[in-house]
Amino acid sequence: MCISMVSAAFAKADVLDKNAQLIQAENSGGLQFKDWGISFTPPAQWQRWTSQKESAVVAQARQSVNTATLKEELIHIAGWSAAEEAGFMVLTVKHERSGGALQLSDLLARHERDDKQAMQYGDATMINRLAIDKIGSLSCVVHDVTLRAGGRMVTYDIVSGSENVQLQWLFRDAARFAELKPAVDGVIQTILIGDAKQYVVALMRPAETGDTYRMQATCRQTQGMKRIIDGQEEEGQNKNIEYSLELEAGVSILDVSKAGDVTKFSLTVTNFTKTQDAAKTTFIPKDSLVMGYVDDAGYGFTINGNPVDSETQQALCTVIQLGKGGRWSDDEVYDSKESQKVGNSWKINSVVAARNLAKTGVNAQVDTITGTATLEQVTEIEGTPCLKVRGEMSIKGMLMPSIPDFKVENAEMHMAYSATFPTDITKGRLQETQEMRMTCSMRGNPPAAGGAIVLVQSTAERTLTMKMTYPK
Repeated sequence: MCISMVSAAFAKADVLDKNAQLIQAENSGGLQFKDWGISFTPPAQWQRWTSQKESAVVAQARQSVNTATLKEELIHIAGWSAAEEAGFMVLTVKHERSGGALQLSDLLARHERDDKQAMQYGDATMINRLAIDKIGSLSCVVHDVTLRAGGRMVTYDIVSGSENVQLQWLFRDAARFAELKPAVDGVIQTILIGDAKQYVVALMRPAETGDTYRMQATCRQTQGMKRIIDGQEEEGQNKNIEYSLELEAGVSILDVSKAGDVTKFSLTVTNFTKTQDAAKTTFIPKDSLVMGYVDDAGYGFTINGNPVDSETQQALCTVIQLGKGGRWSDDEVYDSKESQKVGNSWKINSVVAARNLAKTGVNAQVDTITGTATLEQVTEIEGTPCLKVRGEMSIKGMLMPSIPDFKVENAEMHMAYSATFPTDITKGRLQETQEMRMTCSMRGNPPAAGGAIVLVQSTAERTLTMKMTYPK
């Protein structure tokens, strides 16, 4: 409930009255709302509201706002009261009316707007805290507000797909917050979202001969380098290159290995262009047929039966993620061998990461590669139930090729991965984003510098986004 709703509820004595009929909460062994996918242990001695009281709170609160403008629809509500009605705990599950996936940043922005209005109209006297935080492995928005007439409201918002699970505490007397806070902490320490279900996080989806889909891919790359001589940046020697690639094509899988890895495929190109310095270049004309194969050495292509030039070959390799997922994409690196609950995290496969990076010319020792993956949420894309997985990977002390008269001081790479896969593991991924940033510093005393110390700093960044659309 927003601040104005809470203020209205506090003001209505027949709704939040200590004489209202209550029922005892099921405090032994934790409370499980199986149909809601939530479990937690309610505070000892707190009493569960009756359904009549829960309905009355909702009805009274809704009278204070224009429900037509609300972005969320209430699905479930449950409430508890402390002794002498000193505090209340309200659990709500709300569904995004648009049906789209809800982000914590969305909730943060809504709280910010609500806070501004509440401060303006006097429903709140102080915003104590508003931030994205963690409850164990679950990310959440924490909202702590001092209300008019000395009350206090503490809210934890958790996102699961298009649903917002909210736990909210209301205290009549903010001065008693420290006394009642252990009850809040006790619930937070036991809450689980989606505890009733575990999901198979299979990012490596075997392909089948005859599979078809449409692919849209965009890649943005920047490269920069600067030279610093005896502490002074060298003028006219800095290099910055920025460009983007866009590919839209129909994909047909022509052959796969026994393990389901793509070995031959075709692309019917709708658009494949490069944009650099406001100039757009067409790599492959519309309706061209690209035949491709994948083996341990990489990709090979022909366009309308003719071999491709090196620039087009490199561009195709940048935006196409076929073949064995771990060979040319991040799927196998971030894959989980075990079923996971929403919010669970696991370590990446550093061995596979080192192998894949080596195939792209990046060499790193396994023990210098760290990272985790997280099952972030269950969501839907055009009616298809999906899992959203996020991952991060860092490499420190990369092994760089030796350059005469220079010594590498630092070489690091940071990568982020986000992908959405259907819960049906026989279906392919629908969306994927890969981000990479690499930095390298080298220092030396080359003869051409006339005895000066030269520091060379280089950076490279890349963001690749892909969207796959399958036949109905």
